[in-house]
Amino acid sequence: MAGKLGHGGANGAPGSSDDEPGTIPGTGEMETADEPKKLRYKVARILSDVGNAVTFSLIVGLIFSFIPPQSVQPWIVFLVGFLVMVFAPGFFLVMAMKVWKVDFDFTDRASRTPYYLVIEGCYAAGILIFSPWALPSWSMFNISIISVILNGTLLIVNLKWKISAHAAGAAGPSVAIAIIAGWWTLFITVPVVAGIIWSRLELKKHTPMQLVYGAMVAILSYGLVLLFLYPLHLFGA
Repeated sequence: MAGKLGHGGANGAPGSSDDEPGTIPGTGEMETADEPKKLRYKVARILSDVGNAVTFSLIVGLIFSFIPPQSVQPWIVFLVGFLVMVFAPGFFLVMAMKVWKVDFDFTDRASRTPYYLVIEGCYAAGILIFSPWALPSWSMFNISIISVILNGTLLIVNLKWKISAHAAGAAGPSVAIAIIAGWWTLFITVPVVAGIIWSRLELKKHTPMQLVYGAMVAILSYGLVLLFLYPLHLFGA
C-alpha cells in the first residue's frame, strides 16, 4: 500500500496508481462510449436547427434582392420578401409548435401538410408581388416561381412519402448561388449541405433516400428555372 501512496496519494489524485483502467483520471468515474454519441447529437441538433428552410429562404432573399434588374430600392425588395417568404412561414411554424404542439422537426409526416400549404400560399403571393404589375424584381420573381415549384413538389410527395425539406432547403440555394456568383462557391456550400444532411441522418429524422430525393428535387427546381428562365430578363428596371 505504501508503494501506491508514494505515486500519487491516497485520494485518487491525478497520476495516482489507484486509478483503474477505463476510468477518468482523478475521478474514479468510468469512461463511457456514450460521450462521443452525445457530442455528435449536440452538433447534429445545432446544424439541423440552424440549417432549416426558413434560414435558407432568408439567405436567398438577402442575395437575390440586390441582384438587378430591380425597379425599386433593393432594401425594399428584401423587406417585402422577408415579410412574405420568411417571417410569415416562420410565424406559422412557431404557432404550430405552440398551439398544435407540433415538434420543431415536424417528425410526423401528416403534420407537415398544413405547413406546406401555408408556405405555398406565401410563395404564390411572392409571385404576384414581384411581378411586372406590382413591385417588379426579376430575381425575386424567379425565386418565388422556384419556391412554388419546389414546395408544391414536396407537398405532393409528402402526401404519400416523407421527404427531407432540410435537404431541399440547403441544396437548392447552393445551386442558385453557384449559378449567380460562380461555381467556385460550391467549395463553400457543398460542405454546408453535407453537414445538414448528416445532421438529419444522425438525428434519425430521415432515411438516406428521403434526403437524396429532397436534395435532387431542389437542385432540379432551382437549376432549371435559373438556367433557362432567369437569363431572359422578361422585364427590366
